[in-house]
Amino acid sequence: MAFKKVSFDYDGTLTTKAGADTLDRWMASGDEVYILTARSDRMMGPVYDFAREHGITRGHVLQAKVGHKWEVVNRYGIDKHVDNNQDELDLILKNTKAAAWNVSRLS
Repeated sequence: MAFKKVSFDYDGTLTTKAGADTLDRWMASGDEVYILTARSDRMMGPVYDFAREHGITRGHVLQAKVGHKWEVVNRYGIDKHVDNNQDELDLILKNTKAAAWNVSRLS
């Protein structure tokens, strides 16, 4: 089985039970997991706390401060992104080779 780079949005995705449970399953399978958020620096505290609680290093917490998440997905070679924002998912599908899943598919 090939390991993948998988990123998760934080707000509305990892803050849901389905998102957090899926993150834990993918981490247990050995996939390289990232958190990708559009939060500003001053709003990152809860994201870093969540990452630490789930064994994700700060280097795997990514911010799309300017522009769209697809640019970060492309830059880091992410294979799959999970989000609750369909507009961001559509841009990822259009502009990258990554799969894009809506968190509602995980429920």
